[in-house]
Amino acid sequence: MNFISGVVFIKEVVVISLMGWGLLNVIAIALCAMMVGGVRLHINGSRNFCDGERIVGSVISIAGLMLELVLFVLMNNDNAAIIPIFDSFGLTDRTGKYEVTVTADADMNEFQERYEIIGYENGVYTIKVREN
Repeated sequence: MNFISGVVFIKEVVVISLMGWGLLNVIAIALCAMMVGGVRLHINGSRNFCDGERIVGSVISIAGLMLELVLFVLMNNDNAAIIPIFDSFGLTDRTGKYEVTVTADADMNEFQERYEIIGYENGVYTIKVREN
């Protein structure tokens, strides 16, 4: 994408697709099932006085909890850590929006004619190219 002079490109705004959100939900549900299964195995081992089942159940449950926490950490901060992973698998959607900054060289009249300003925060504009 070519921008007018004085406009500095930062990044393209990308969001997780519907298929990506479905995959995240399936992963979260599978990890919850893993935790519940581990707890059930631990309880069953306690009833049968089987130390092996108790230990394996505890390990499975704790591993499921840790993986669930990793998933939530990756999804934190507007999914910034998980979007590159999903983008490599084609599970993201391009929005046609860009984050840019404007230097003193930019003509603001031309900027406002060419781009629709979606948002502004801390000197960063979120813009969409106007269709002529």
